[in-house]
Amino acid sequence: DTHIAGVILNRLGSDRHEAMVRDVMEKIHMPVIGAYHRDDGLKTPERHLGLTPVTEIETADLIRHMGEDAGRWVDTEKLLSIAQSAPSLLVEKDREEKKKVPVRIGVARDEAFSFYYPASLHALEKMGAELIDFSPLRDSVVPDVDGLIFGGGFPEMFLHELENNRSMKDSIRQAAASGMPVYAECGGLMYLCRKIQGFDGDAYEMAGLVPGVCEMQKKLQRVGYVTGKALRKSIIADEGDILKGHEFHFSTLACDDDFPWAYNLKGTRQKEGHLEGFARGNVLASYLHLSFEGNPKAADKFLASCLAYKNR
Repeated sequence: DTHIAGVILNRLGSDRHEAMVRDVMEKIHMPVIGAYHRDDGLKTPERHLGLTPVTEIETADLIRHMGEDAGRWVDTEKLLSIAQSAPSLLVEKDREEKKKVPVRIGVARDEAFSFYYPASLHALEKMGAELIDFSPLRDSVVPDVDGLIFGGGFPEMFLHELENNRSMKDSIRQAAASGMPVYAECGGLMYLCRKIQGFDGDAYEMAGLVPGVCEMQKKLQRVGYVTGKALRKSIIADEGDILKGHEFHFSTLACDDDFPWAYNLKGTRQKEGHLEGFARGNVLASYLHLSFEGNPKAADKFLASCLAYKNR
């Protein structure tokens, strides 16, 4: 039922190539509102898991070049006219405002930990949380907070720096030992392990909250949307709770048989579920990326865990 109002052609090799494709589009009555030719200046660097994050590269020149090419190759007036002709959307009203939870949460954010859903963090702020950024790469201690979040990213690209920042790792261990809720996703899980074994085969000492070794692999291990069933009570879920998110990682986790798995994850790419994540006491670390906006009970539980720690 989707109405396609027009197309922008991409990576055309020549004027003749453009004319040929425009002719085909005309025959199927599909308006062409732009036609980009191949341009190496529009490329961004890639590595495992996709594009190199903007926290590691300078993008100002690239974005300016994108704008110049859009002005050259796209009928922006037609694009704007199509956008203005779109019908109104029905949007659900926000859920009923809940009582604010006055907690401070430290968010690991630097070149090694840069993958966050902004809407997920905003959902915590709307519920009353104050988010304090800190850097596991450069800071010496965690901030004065009631809980910690370690998001996704590329810790495997900064193994020497993370290993050598011993004061930060000590601070994280002390916070966890005091009962502070610690929540980690993917790259955060890797950092909280005892060690990360890099692509070079060498192992590097990490924070040590998760009793396992994270091992980088040459091939993608898992990707796709998943539904997780909580196998035990944690700082974001009760046993049996259902959470929805996605997995996307090159590494695997080596651990002992008595490992306290957090979830059974099932996805569209697999018939059988698989055990995943670490949940013990006030620490939850998993490959599962989730949005607190889309998992409101998990958000409630996490902030309640932080508030309980604050009150203690």
